[in-house]
Amino acid sequence: MVAVARGEAWQQVLTGDAGAWAGHAYTFLLLMPGQGVDDDDTRELSSILLHRDLRFGVQVVGAARKRDGEWSVYTSRLFSGDSRQSLELLDTWVPSTGFRQESNFFLSDRMNNLRGYTFSVAALPYSPFIIDAHTSLSGPGKYRGLEVFLLDVLAESMNFTYRFVAPDDHQWGRQDKNGVWTGMIGMVIHEEADWAVSDITFSPLREAFVDFCQPFVYDASELVTPRAKPLPRWFSPVRPFTWQVWLGLSVAVMVAAPFLCLVSRLSHTTVHPHPAVWFQKLNNAAMFVIEPVFQRGTKRGINIVPGRMFSGFWLLFTMILCISYSSSLTSFLITPAMQPPIQNLRQLVTSHIGWAKVFFGGVQNDLLEQTKDPVLIALREGVQWRDSLEDILQEVVKGRLATWDNSITTRLLIALKYSDSKGQPLVHLPGFELLQERIAWPMQKHASYKPRFDELISRVVEGGLVQKWLEDLIFEEQTLKRMEREEDTGEAEERGHESGEGQVVLTLEHFQGPFCVLLLGCLAGGIVLLLELLVNVILNSKRQQ
Repeated sequence: MVAVARGEAWQQVLTGDAGAWAGHAYTFLLLMPGQGVDDDDTRELSSILLHRDLRFGVQVVGAARKRDGEWSVYTSRLFSGDSRQSLELLDTWVPSTGFRQESNFFLSDRMNNLRGYTFSVAALPYSPFIIDAHTSLSGPGKYRGLEVFLLDVLAESMNFTYRFVAPDDHQWGRQDKNGVWTGMIGMVIHEEADWAVSDITFSPLREAFVDFCQPFVYDASELVTPRAKPLPRWFSPVRPFTWQVWLGLSVAVMVAAPFLCLVSRLSHTTVHPHPAVWFQKLNNAAMFVIEPVFQRGTKRGINIVPGRMFSGFWLLFTMILCISYSSSLTSFLITPAMQPPIQNLRQLVTSHIGWAKVFFGGVQNDLLEQTKDPVLIALREGVQWRDSLEDILQEVVKGRLATWDNSITTRLLIALKYSDSKGQPLVHLPGFELLQERIAWPMQKHASYKPRFDELISRVVEGGLVQKWLEDLIFEEQTLKRMEREEDTGEAEERGHESGEGQVVLTLEHFQGPFCVLLLGCLAGGIVLLLELLVNVILNSKRQQ
């Protein structure tokens, strides 16, 4: 674009809207002289090129004529050295000879070398993206982590440095009821920071106020619930079978006894000269049927062929059931059955488990506030806002709370601090994802360095460096934590091996079920005895009358 105007007219051209000029790749400003031209035109050109409206224009060139007829060609250099916006002389044009140096006014690689300029980067610790290292520093070295690795690659390639700044409210950024943006997003919008890092999620609402760089990580918000709780051990004698099996067995016993009794009676009247008289009584047939169920042999034998056929299949049926029950009962006595854990939000809402969330002031908070889903509305009404994910996970381990957070950060924290000695998590991860998230850096609108950032970030992502950095960070953190655990638990493990760890010694706790059955038997016998005594008292009193 070529713009021509006199010096006094430029104040009307510059409207105060940076976006009006930021979209033009090449802009040439020609300052037409008035009467009595002197070197003041150069100074006026300087004020125009350094105007705030042009602070994001990378390829802006201006020309002004001096008294001797020569034209000076200047450009504004952005983010270079110690200056955010400075003036640089490109060439001089003489009417008789033309340009002196034949310079290239519009350089495509102007953002490739920023000559050590220091950017302000908003950041908050959030592992593994931003991890505390040396908090006394303000720039490189203050943090480490995935986004610091990426930031250092860009800084080396484009020759810039940076310093970290943090929002006073320690929030990621959201728009409040008055339309004011908070947190790191607010710092970028108000030009208190050039861009922000720390696992920041792209959203259309945010994009209306900031420009996001090329996404470099795809994450998801994952549900975390308490691990399955063991059921009471006193119920273990009935757990080897489902209630349907117990019902089927009861029906089989109730049907088998009358059937055997009926077969004996019909055989007596029709075929067999030596009937099975003992089995013709229902209580005797019931006793014969029940004894194999309790793995007891019977002394009685049935001498009729139909009865023998039936009793043979009945013994086979009860043998299969008894063997299956005995083998399962041992495992249920040693390892208690578990309650089904919470798998999704609907189950969470209807459970007795509480719900807590870290208040980041970001996309996840906006999702709860703006949702119309009845399940999320119920969660929003009962949510407990906390300051730390670690505090929430401690309550999740105790079975009191559930939460959701970014999958990468949450799984790393669980692997480091909330796993047992075998590496198994102490919480339940059902794999239920609520929100797919694109992680990218929010930058000031029309930032001139964004195209170069996007190009370099794409190369890093396509080269697999981001995934490798992430895997290395997680492995490093887990290794350090494992070494700490080994130092703390080394002696305890040695004692465990010496005492024959791995052998399960059955204790009274394992036999809660059998003792419960014995107690029920005693209670039932006592109740029947009391009933018999009561009946005898009533009968004796009637006889005496």
